[in-house]
Amino acid sequence: MSRSRCSSPTTGSTLGKGASRLQRFRAQLTLPNQLTLLRLLLVPVIGMSLEVQFAYHDQVGAGVYVLAAATDTLDGHIARSRKLVTELGKFLDPLVDKLLVITVLAILVSQEVLAFWVVVVIFARSCATTRAASSAACEWITQMRAPPA
Repeated sequence: MSRSRCSSPTTGSTLGKGASRLQRFRAQLTLPNQLTLLRLLLVPVIGMSLEVQFAYHDQVGAGVYVLAAATDTLDGHIARSRKLVTELGKFLDPLVDKLLVITVLAILVSQEVLAFWVVVVIFARSCATTRAASSAACEWITQMRAPPA
């Protein structure tokens, strides 16, 4: 019987074998991952500020996008310099990056600021690079579902 590529029993966690799933999840919520989650929460803010018409909405959207880009740079730097790279971060960071970019591109297409084919090219490239993120996701899911010993 063949096993899925996500069925590896490795945990990769510094927690002991008796750690609960909640403890293992909390161990993954490092500062870089918290910054990534903040960036995820900024996606709808950027989308709404670009889509809803109010005074200076474009500037607000651009400013929040710059803030999101800064958190992306910062979380990567912190994760590498402090050795806080986690399986959750390996999965979540590229996913949030793609979500952010595709959201902005879709809005720009809907407002006829950008040609649709540009989004198709960027999205195709993004899908091609997602394979590495999916293997990180499998590793993280395996860690979270492994029963405490």
